Amino acid sequence: MVEKLMTNTIKDDEQCLLPGIRPPELEFPLSSIFVDIQLPLGAYGTRSSSALFVTSNKEVTFYEKHLDQKQWKENTVTYQISET
Repeated sequence: MVEKLMTNTIKDDEQCLLPGIRPPELEFPLSSIFVDIQLPLGAYGTRSSSALFVTSNKEVTFYEKHLDQKQWKENTVTYQISET
């Protein structure tokens, strides 16, 4: 589920809802969750994503994915919250 959400490349379907900080031809390609575009100055896009899950039984999972030298690497850490 995390992978599907964090790599979502669907762009905003209503350009009128874009913030209007930059020209629409630049803002629109940047309106998805995951961005991977070529700009005049080079490649631009998402370099990392992370998610934190906490269950009702106090189990915590931290998931992180990052780009390292053109290769995606993933890390997952899971632990239990203890009573003190």
